[in-house]
Amino acid sequence: MTRPSVRQILVTTLLLVAIYLPGTIRAGTGSAVSGSAAIDTRLPAITVDNLPPNALYQAGETITFSWFIAEDNPSSNPSANIAEIWFGDTFYEVITFSPANGHHNWQWTVPDITSGTTHLVVGCTDGFGNTSTDRNADFTILSATTDVPGPNNLTVFAPPSPNPFNPLTQLRFNLPADGPIQVTVHDARGFQVNSLRQSYQPAGPLTLQWNGTDSAGRRQAGGTYFFRLVYRNAGQAAQVVRKAVLLP
Repeated sequence: MTRPSVRQILVTTLLLVAIYLPGTIRAGTGSAVSGSAAIDTRLPAITVDNLPPNALYQAGETITFSWFIAEDNPSSNPSANIAEIWFGDTFYEVITFSPANGHHNWQWTVPDITSGTTHLVVGCTDGFGNTSTDRNADFTILSATTDVPGPNNLTVFAPPSPNPFNPLTQLRFNLPADGPIQVTVHDARGFQVNSLRQSYQPAGPLTLQWNGTDSAGRRQAGGTYFFRLVYRNAGQAAQVVRKAVLLP
């Protein structure tokens, strides 16, 4: 019988220890439990501040748009947060803004363009692709463009007379077609202070007056005022704006 070598004895001893003494020597196996990944399905909170009701702005004037954002997981995409100007259904201008929470502002210069449905739309997309949008109410831009001639080459809205005036001025119109009209008065900030006529009118001449008061009959401060006529021309909505100075 062959006598076992010292090496064989050591190997056998190690195997027996591994089998009968758990925990002393083990094969290289193991397991672990990872934590569950958080998924954000909530939409960003966004609120756009409204402009004053029936706001009206002149070309070249600056408007301060503002909005508030709250989001737990902002996106790192530089174009995730945008503010857009729309003229009705027509896109006009866009800016991107930082994903930081809190208030944001845009100092926007009014272009020389006429639109009755101009508004701001703000969109925010978080890091998980959730998107929210909000918009402000429509506002009107005063264009430097004059109105087209009406029948007999008369202008649709003649310049107010007298101008400057105190206590009243006359507004003379020559409507090109039957249809609904609206005549409003706005102060230099664009706020509507009075509505002089909102009715269906036949084509032809129309004369109105403004005595320098608001819709409640209160006397307004001296300064520049704007008169806006919204009417129908060739089946399309149109508008003309004139200005006059109310003397103190």
